[in-house]
Amino acid sequence: MTLQERGPSVVDIVDRQSSKPDWNSPHSEKPHWVQKPAVANAPSQSQMQGEAPAAVSSMQQREPQALRNTIIRTYTIEHLKADPKLLYDIVEAYRYVFGGDPWNEWKVCSSCKAKCGRVEHQTMETDDCGSCGTGRLVDFHSPLEVKNRLFAELTMPGAAPFLFVAEAPANHTGNRVLGFTWGYSLSCEHITEHILGGYFAELQKDVALLTAARILSGMWTESATGDATYISEVGVVENARGSTLLFAQMLQAMAEQQVALGYSTWVLWTSRQSRAFPLSMLLGGKPLFNVSDVLQGDDRLLLTGDCSEYLDICNKYPNDKMVSYFIKAARSMKTVFAAK
Repeated sequence: MTLQERGPSVVDIVDRQSSKPDWNSPHSEKPHWVQKPAVANAPSQSQMQGEAPAAVSSMQQREPQALRNTIIRTYTIEHLKADPKLLYDIVEAYRYVFGGDPWNEWKVCSSCKAKCGRVEHQTMETDDCGSCGTGRLVDFHSPLEVKNRLFAELTMPGAAPFLFVAEAPANHTGNRVLGFTWGYSLSCEHITEHILGGYFAELQKDVALLTAARILSGMWTESATGDATYISEVGVVENARGSTLLFAQMLQAMAEQQVALGYSTWVLWTSRQSRAFPLSMLLGGKPLFNVSDVLQGDDRLLLTGDCSEYLDICNKYPNDKMVSYFIKAARSMKTVFAAK
């Protein structure tokens, strides 16, 4: 029986009250992201809806001046059920991030499957596909699909799930989510099966088996326990101030939690063109599997690293010294990325 077959049936837990978001309704193409840090203090637990978890203490202690009003919080599926607005903001942040470069997964043609990025779509007058001329553009990641996948991964049987969110201060306007990361810890076999079913379904059987063997062998080499932490999604909105450090802080919070639970090896699926790639490499990551080995021209890859090694780097470069480390290390790697 496959992992997907044993997984939970995802149901729509958002009720039909008028105050709840309608996941099937059209959504704004231009969310109002925070442009600069607010001056008010970050919200306390009592200001959060429901029983909100405390912000990660080590994050607050090492927080630089530019991000003093931004908090990294950890959430569970129960928090999302109790706070539909938070769930909505996470989903919209996800769609916004992956609707831009380098993914450009904003719209997709219903006929030829050509992708259309968020910026390109804003210049179009109609949703007629410009590639084939016959199909219509639909959401690449519909809000309902993103929510269902998030809930499925937070309720993975036998897994230790995580969800961390970088939040703006309480008194800002618009989407309060500046960044997000979620995933789960599970056996290397189950993670390999999940990756194969989600990203390599089109491979021929013999190639798929070889791909699975290579990925699994690579994870077993890195993991002494046979388990790993799969970082399913990570993203920071493109105009969030301090976005480089937000990325590092969210993954640091994740690493601290996973080490406390007894997990060490992490695995991340990303693109060489994404911002996550150079940042993850600078934080101790290394390539585990290149998709171009089985799909010609595909720049995606699987990275792996050690949570403890990552935490050592974070402890060595606290506060804004982390940004300086990123810049210097990136130059040595001849990797260009913007540190806002």
